Amino acid sequence: EALIVAADQINLSREKKDSAVPRVEFSPKQCITFAKINLKSAHKAGPDIDRALRNLKFGLSFLRDASKTINYWKEHYNLSLSLSEEYAHAMFVKGGDSAEIIECVNEIIDNARCLEDSCKAYEVLILALYSSGKKLMAVDQALTILRKLNYPFPSQVDRQLTTDAMETTREFMTGLSIDDLIYYPLMTDELSIQTMKIMDVSLMTFYKAAPALLPLLVS
Repeated sequence: EALIVAADQINLSREKKDSAVPRVEFSPKQCITFAKINLKSAHKAGPDIDRALRNLKFGLSFLRDASKTINYWKEHYNLSLSLSEEYAHAMFVKGGDSAEIIECVNEIIDNARCLEDSCKAYEVLILALYSSGKKLMAVDQALTILRKLNYPFPSQVDRQLTTDAMETTREFMTGLSIDDLIYYPLMTDELSIQTMKIMDVSLMTFYKAAPALLPLLVS
């Protein structure tokens, strides 16, 4: 409760609409502190997506103000990643401007230190492109990240290739009961888990814009 109130009071400094009132300037260190407070406040917002989005937006605003003297992606990587990921996701859930969402996730992809750190951004990017009507671009981005995750798709798909892929899956499943599948060991490899998430968010995109690839995605 106190944290949320503190964040609201801090953010008021960004909401001065009277041009006669000078904008409050903060040091880079203060900006980073306020960005962290807004991120924590967003986590306490619970199901209140509007409040979470507000805090994340202000958090990014403070972070970018700090960029006047520091490279925030370099010096505060985890904070930058968390704020950007959560803001892009909240914007998508809220139905925000797709151009802003795409710009935000592209910044994450450009600055990610490893492949795992870019996967959530790709998930939102695929969904944002699809929802904005850019279905073929969404397919291209899905294929790009899947290729990076060592799950490349062929450029040309024919009936034989599809049949072979489904037969391979059928052979793997032979002899497995429903109980076997229920108690099958949980997947623990992080890249494999991320791959499954990318495939999951790409299902509708492939169904609408690349139906020939859909059997390969689900087999």
